[in-house]
Amino acid sequence: MKTVLTYGTFDLFHFGPAHTTGDTAVYFRSANVIHMGDVFFPRYPYIDAGNGGDLHGMIRFCEEILARLNPDSVVVPGHGPVKGYDDLASYIEMLETIAQRMSDMIDQGMTLDEIIAAAPTADFDESFGNPALFINKAYESLSR
Repeated sequence: MKTVLTYGTFDLFHFGPAHTTGDTAVYFRSANVIHMGDVFFPRYPYIDAGNGGDLHGMIRFCEEILARLNPDSVVVPGHGPVKGYDDLASYIEMLETIAQRMSDMIDQGMTLDEIIAAAPTADFDESFGNPALFINKAYESLSR
C-alpha cells in the first residue's frame, strides 16, 4: 500500500508496514528536510514484528523515501543525530545485505541461535552497534 498526502509545504508518506504498520515520514519540501520516525535510525533498527513490522517493508519504505530526496536533503531519524542522503543510502545497503544473508540462512534451515552464531551483521557492527535485538526481530520478520 502506498499513501501520499500533500498539505501545503509538507508531504506525508506511508508505504506499508516497516517499523510497525503505521509508519509515516514527513517531508518538509521547502526546507528539503524529511523526518523518518522509527523507520530510520543511525544504528540497527527495532523491527516491531509483533505489531506488523517487517524488515523487507523497512527496506522498501527507505528506498521509496530515498528516491524522492536529493543529495542535499536533511534526514531526521526517529532517534539520534540528524543525517543526510548518503547516510540513508548506507542504511538501506546495510539492511539489504543483512536481509539477504539472513534469508539465505533461513532457507538453509538454520535456527535463530545458529544465525546469531554465524554473525551475519559482523561487518556492520562497528557502525551500527549491538545487533542482538535486531537479529532476533529480523529473524522473526523473515521467517513468517
